[in-house]
Amino acid sequence: MMCNNVRADPLATAVRKGTAKLAKRLEKHIRTVRKVRKGMAIKNSSLVTGDIQKHIPAMRFLIRRQVGQLQAELKELIWTVAVEHEKGKFESMLEKFQGMNGVSKFHADRGTKIIEREKEMFVSYSSLFIACKACGEINRGLLSQISHERLSANDAENELELLFQNAIIVFETTSLIIGMIQNFQFKGLSEFQTLKTCIFKELAEAEQNSQQTVDKSASRGIPSSQREETIARHRNLIESAIQVRSQWHHFEDQIKSMQQNVSALGQRIPSLELTRDNAKVQLDFLELVAVTRMMDQTIRDIEGLGSLELDLAPLTPYDVCRLIGLKTPSVESDVGGTSSFCVN
Repeated sequence: MMCNNVRADPLATAVRKGTAKLAKRLEKHIRTVRKVRKGMAIKNSSLVTGDIQKHIPAMRFLIRRQVGQLQAELKELIWTVAVEHEKGKFESMLEKFQGMNGVSKFHADRGTKIIEREKEMFVSYSSLFIACKACGEINRGLLSQISHERLSANDAENELELLFQNAIIVFETTSLIIGMIQNFQFKGLSEFQTLKTCIFKELAEAEQNSQQTVDKSASRGIPSSQREETIARHRNLIESAIQVRSQWHHFEDQIKSMQQNVSALGQRIPSLELTRDNAKVQLDFLELVAVTRMMDQTIRDIEGLGSLELDLAPLTPYDVCRLIGLKTPSVESDVGGTSSFCVN
């Protein structure tokens, strides 16, 4: 038997976790909405968060709170998954850095801050990425169930219920994504920029100080071997400084790329808002479909009464005699007389 040494994609694993957590919370929300729909005379379109709270009586505080906290809870679930996803990567990075020999406490603290800020930025980005992927997975799952119902020609009520769930979930998930895009910010970005400015300033100072040592090495009394060593050290420092700056520029490019992705997603907000509005319209339309189906079934039942065939069982004199307890001998008939059916 061959061994599978292929490692699971950590991001794909995070998306699966996010999908499972969101789906579980949305299922709970659907159950709450069903209870409200059965207990209150309101339109389906009023069952979405924001609207539903206006209709739930104040005495039903628990339900109002559950509904009102949906979006915040969905964001928290996604954030938790994103933190867990980035945690392992940055913890190992931090351990390696802190375990380096010859690093002063000052630079260790600074390096720790850099890693922490980088982690915050990646968690911010990952949370939005995971949310988009997870919401898409949930939606595809429901559409697959709806397609299965249609192909199976099952009871239309099952399909109507799935369509209702789909409209509710599309509204709530698009609301989640829109909110996350509109409120998106790279946490730790300003601190990162401050650190970068500080480090670039210190690099310039180091290069300047190194150049001064090269100038001093040209003085009388300095052995040529020491002068050459000083020049070599200066060259190495300059080349190393280029690499350090390059790494920071590379990381800035990564941030710009992520910002561009978020910006591109932001341009889709009008489309997402239209999808959300369509979901709300469809909720009311599904209600009309359900009512129409109910009326159609009632009419079919009424029409069925017109074609009802009621047959009377045959009731002969022989049957009557038997039913009233009289003997029923063979029918004898006198010539010219009447037939005798029953005898005492």
